[in-house]
Amino acid sequence: MKPKDVPEPLDQETPAPTRSKPESFWQELKRRKVYSVGSAYLAAAWIAIEATSITFPSLGLPGWAQTLVVALAIAGFPVALLAAWALEVTPEGVQVESDAGFEPLGAVVRRWRASATLRGAVVGGLIVLAAATAASAARWRAQAASAAVRSIVVLPLDNLSGEVDRDFFTDAMTDALISNLAKIESLHVISRNSAMRYKDSELSPSTIARQLGVDGAIEGSVVQSADGRVRITVTLISVDGDQSLWSQSYARQGQEVLALQSEVAQSIANQIQIVLSPQEEARLAEPPPVDTAITNPYYRGRYYLEKRSPDDLLRALDQFEISVARSDSTFAPAYAGVADAYGLLGCCGYDVFPPTEAMPKAAKAARRALQLDEQLAEAHTSAAWVAYTFDWEWSRSEAELRRALSLAPSSSTARMWLSGLLGITGRFDEAIDWSHRAIEADPVLLIVNANLGLQYYNARRYDEAIKHLGRTLDLDPDFAVAILWRGKAHLARGDHAAGLADIRRYALIAGRSDLALAYLAYAEAAAGDLSVAENVARELSERAGGTYISSYAPAVAHLGLGDTDAALGWLERAFVERSHLVIYLGVDAIFDSLRTEPRFRSLLTRIGLPTQLEEV
Repeated sequence: MKPKDVPEPLDQETPAPTRSKPESFWQELKRRKVYSVGSAYLAAAWIAIEATSITFPSLGLPGWAQTLVVALAIAGFPVALLAAWALEVTPEGVQVESDAGFEPLGAVVRRWRASATLRGAVVGGLIVLAAATAASAARWRAQAASAAVRSIVVLPLDNLSGEVDRDFFTDAMTDALISNLAKIESLHVISRNSAMRYKDSELSPSTIARQLGVDGAIEGSVVQSADGRVRITVTLISVDGDQSLWSQSYARQGQEVLALQSEVAQSIANQIQIVLSPQEEARLAEPPPVDTAITNPYYRGRYYLEKRSPDDLLRALDQFEISVARSDSTFAPAYAGVADAYGLLGCCGYDVFPPTEAMPKAAKAARRALQLDEQLAEAHTSAAWVAYTFDWEWSRSEAELRRALSLAPSSSTARMWLSGLLGITGRFDEAIDWSHRAIEADPVLLIVNANLGLQYYNARRYDEAIKHLGRTLDLDPDFAVAILWRGKAHLARGDHAAGLADIRRYALIAGRSDLALAYLAYAEAAAGDLSVAENVARELSERAGGTYISSYAPAVAHLGLGDTDAALGWLERAFVERSHLVIYLGVDAIFDSLRTEPRFRSLLTRIGLPTQLEEV
């Protein structure tokens, strides 16, 4: 028996300490701070991606730069998790987990490789990673598709207010969105008139976009609540397959509706990654609040103005004047509306007022609008119209139209009027070019399409005029002015039968208006039926005795009958009336028989038109 104080042999093995039960997979993840690192990484990556989506487009960086950030963020996630697993931050620095006194990584891997929990976690992780990658890829594709949009149509917004009598407001929001986007030079925007033809259409947005030859479409809705709050929801649709690329809602109080319109336009520009110039940013800057008592009559006025009947033009004028009165004469758009209403009421076949009464009022209103807001493109267009059709100041009108186009590059109205102005002054190649540009902005608007036929007619390119006007009539066989202009082209090239057929149809559709009777008398005489022509001319003369008609109409009728003296007398009266139709005397082929007449040449000189065909 050994004594108690005898030590144990030195070479006897000391029993190994028992290891505690291995931690579960989830506990080990928590211990190694994988959860914390993963959560922090995801938050940082999300912030980085969102920040680049906002800042990169405004800095003008290419789309692939943002894609690279997303790809790096995805690729870095598993790297961050592995680093959190394998490394440990200690007082001595960053060390491998096994070096920090923990279970060696190889042993852990061998132990957990057979674990069902681990296999499930790996599969789940792969699913999450795949879903995140797919979501990022879908987002990248949407952003890439959005960035490719450089031409767009804003489809008529839906009225979700539940009241039919709020249609005027919804249409106004559509108009405003189109007008604001049209201020961006690098974005081609389909004009309001072509867009409105698709109101209540059953065609898909992508189909409409393809028909109009643009990259995408904006669709959406407007809700105006009882308390005046306005909400606009817009969605950007790809031309391919009706894919929604982006959607957003915006809301403001009623008095901030102008600011709301600017906000939506700027958001769309940002989404399609258009870098705005400082001038464009200024045009899209949010305006100060305006009371709905001022804006609503203005929107009603625009609603009636587009209907284009004499009664609707008068209604529009009343609403614009209400807006002017309620704003204490400070709301520039309402003055532009007054100018547009008077500018149509005094010409163009409406002739509700004599030009000498209506057009000076239009000019005064346009000047006031420009005094209030020189950046208002519509005011420049209104001023150009008066200078063009009434004052006969071609240089000033051209300057105003070009200024309007600098402020609203996609304006089809300014493009078309510039085309007409260039045409009557003999600059035919430019006129035809600008007419094509107007069609690009308003591809299905009938008057814009017919205008190209008119410019071919003015340029004496009759076959092209007839061909193009035929295409216009394919869009609408009853479009009266296209039928008239094609009839005149037929007459000018000597096809009297075809010309008479078109003029008769024009007179039928136009309800034997003053101008219809004038051209009917001319065409009947050109076709050889003088008795019918005389009867039509007599009907027109009787009408002239009872109400105001433009003296241009009887001048055309008498010219057809061969009564040169009477025709010139009526043209002198039309000159005194400042009839807008006399601006075509320098190029219209039906007046070719008068071009050697001293009185006619004197008239052209006083109007400021070319006096010889060689000059046109």
